[in-house]
Amino acid sequence: MNFDYIIIGGGSSGCVTVNKLIEKNARVLLIEEGGSDWNPLLKMPAGFIPMLNGSPYHRFHKSIPQPQLNNRQHEIAQAKVLGGGSSINGMVYMRGRPSDYEKWKDHSKNFKWGWDDILENYVKLEGNQRFNNKYHGIDGPLKVSDPNYVVKGTDLYIKTMQELGLPHNSDFNDGNQYGVGLMQLTTNYGKRCSAVEAFIKPIKKNKNLTIKLKSIVTKIIIKNNVAKGIEVYQKGKIYKYYANNYILKTF
Repeated sequence: MNFDYIIIGGGSSGCVTVNKLIEKNARVLLIEEGGSDWNPLLKMPAGFIPMLNGSPYHRFHKSIPQPQLNNRQHEIAQAKVLGGGSSINGMVYMRGRPSDYEKWKDHSKNFKWGWDDILENYVKLEGNQRFNNKYHGIDGPLKVSDPNYVVKGTDLYIKTMQELGLPHNSDFNDGNQYGVGLMQLTTNYGKRCSAVEAFIKPIKKNKNLTIKLKSIVTKIIIKNNVAKGIEVYQKGKIYKYYANNYILKTF
């Protein structure tokens, strides 16, 4: 079976990439090892908490012994579900520092990776429910809002830090991350806004999109030093899919 593009990994970047390719009328195959994000707990902002000790939507990796931690090992949780980390994380919405993007720009010799260039894309993707300025958009599919409930301990912490001299910061995503305050979340009026909600759901019925869940890519088929297709293990069988243009690995 042939497609224009094959995307390996249905995490946040995979979902965005699929959305953009479908906009260009490309035929796209998205392969995801995990299952669907159907579980209602995944839609609830607090629903991720009972899953931290393990769930079908997680996999855990153990780090090598860390000398600086008396050789303790860390358990690193990774998503195993459509939407990737955006379907199971704590939903904190925070961009990198401008200096990080400028380093990308310098190292890659590509002006499109600078802070101002990346910011332009953030604004287009964002649907912020409080901010509407040059740093934030209000019409994008990724919904961003303030916490609906703030515990008393958080208020006390913020006031204490200000008393110690740390300035209050009402927006950690405008290029200045110094200070103390409340983070915004990728939520939409009390509901998680994952990459699936923002970028896959609007195009899910598009005839050019095929999604294969609970599927493991076992091999990338190379011909004349070019990636032409993949082998996928699904339901006990091996299937082959081919791409006319590119195979993109997004994890």
